[in-house]
Amino acid sequence: MLLNENVNFAAIDAESFDVTLVDADNEVTARVFVGSDGRLFDFSTTDRWYAGPHGLVQARWTTPIEGWITNGDRRLPSHGRAVWHLETGEFEYAWGRFEPETLEFNVPPTTPARSQRGPAAGQKKIGRAALDALRGVPLFVTAPLIRRWHMRWGATDAEVSGPMPGDEIVPKASFNATRAITIDAPPARVWPWIVQMGYRRAGFYTYALLDNAGYESAHRVLPEYQDPKVGEWMPMSKKVNETTAFKVKAFEPSRWLLWEKPDSTWSWKLVPMDGIGPACSPG
Repeated sequence: MLLNENVNFAAIDAESFDVTLVDADNEVTARVFVGSDGRLFDFSTTDRWYAGPHGLVQARWTTPIEGWITNGDRRLPSHGRAVWHLETGEFEYAWGRFEPETLEFNVPPTTPARSQRGPAAGQKKIGRAALDALRGVPLFVTAPLIRRWHMRWGATDAEVSGPMPGDEIVPKASFNATRAITIDAPPARVWPWIVQMGYRRAGFYTYALLDNAGYESAHRVLPEYQDPKVGEWMPMSKKVNETTAFKVKAFEPSRWLLWEKPDSTWSWKLVPMDGIGPACSPG
């Protein structure tokens, strides 16, 4: 993704360089820091927007690497963080550690067959998880270029303009996104996977090392999270408070779920469709 004519690299000094992606009138830049031995130890950009309780804020975002391992002739990160640098201080929203016993390069992303939960660290297949995460890192840099498309990914015009649970709570939201996906399953089979989401719960069904502190998302329904309660915390990171986590505001089983925090909501709606499963619309 980074090796094409729209991407430019510029040396800053002996231990850092800038990478810039240009698309029409849009330009996104990040600075990459390396040690004297070539080890990557940080990645920093201000071309990202933090969705805070009072709207979007442009802020510096970094991914400091804090440990390395040797695999053959390669020095690879072993653990690191993803950090927002806000006026109120640092907000660490992701942390990951990985210590592969085996590692494969140049393999396509795969879906693990195992269903047990637990940290990705120490698992034999973490190498592939690490590569999946590294493939996703450039998306953080280029996000502003695809933001308009990404904010309505998979959703029709009717779904984007239609009502979602909780619209009345923040009627003039500064940030609004509606995404949708069609699933070949009835709502009752999709619902259990939604209510169990959350940090150190079932995860977020995405990159473990970037979005769930190195813990893989669940590959099965987890009975302990199938009884949601109004007021229950829905953690997004290891720090749980009104700024960093949601609470269950309301729900109707197999139909919709609403999370809330000050000045922000996150809702899920399952809509049955003729002949196929529900259209799931996270708003």
